[in-house]
Amino acid sequence: NHSAQWQENCGECHLAYHPSLLPVRSWHRLLEEQHDHFGEDLFLTPDTVAALFEYAKGNSAEQVGRELSWRTLQSLAADTTPLRVTELPYWREVHRDIDASAWEHSSVSGKFDCGACHRDARQGGFMNSAMHLPE
Repeated sequence: NHSAQWQENCGECHLAYHPSLLPVRSWHRLLEEQHDHFGEDLFLTPDTVAALFEYAKGNSAEQVGRELSWRTLQSLAADTTPLRVTELPYWREVHRDIDASAWEHSSVSGKFDCGACHRDARQGGFMNSAMHLPE
């Protein structure tokens, strides 16, 4: 099961971001450059990389019919390959009014910690009804 493999491999150190958050070109680059994943070597086998890419490709922003995915793609220039969700123009737009103290709350590990506020982050839903800012 590629979904379980995604959760296992990508969720070991951080939230296993749902593939619908980035375009397929970003997942391709992230997996291709897995030996330098933000300063870490993931030590993934070629078979694991292939399986993870198949899952990412089938569930990428281009393939998932969610408003979040569509807006993310619309915000990107076609010649860009973002590697960090927090650097996406659409991400920045929807989070611009969040006070800096929210990112420093004891229950939030930083801007990359989607699950701290979005209860459905693991599933890639990001519905407003599932959002809860720390108090």
